[in-house]
Amino acid sequence: MVFMYAEESDWCYRFKQAGWKILFTPCAEIIHLGGQSSRQKRYEMMLQLRGSILLFIKKHKNFLTYALACLLVALFFLLRVPYWLVRAIFSRSNKSNDILIARTYLTGAGKALLGAERLG
Repeated sequence: MVFMYAEESDWCYRFKQAGWKILFTPCAEIIHLGGQSSRQKRYEMMLQLRGSILLFIKKHKNFLTYALACLLVALFFLLRVPYWLVRAIFSRSNKSNDILIARTYLTGAGKALLGAERLG
């Protein structure tokens, strides 16, 4: 199941399917310290976010929609790989980090093309 990301979308979708009313209150205030969970495992969470979206689509939509989503997520990742490889070639300080990012995107693309919603 979804470890992180898209769980509130899943809840709202299922509530709506069950006939419940979804409410929004603009008066509520939450202070969110963004990135506190994902900062510790940045690259795994980058994959997890897209994987959670794929899991949501697989769970609630038809196979064709899911297959198209997998293809689009793979394309999202693949389009970023050349940038990070070129950056690694010309980088003086972050070469290994740039290669790690390119490898992460390649991993995500490969797993998305295989239909694996657990990209991380």
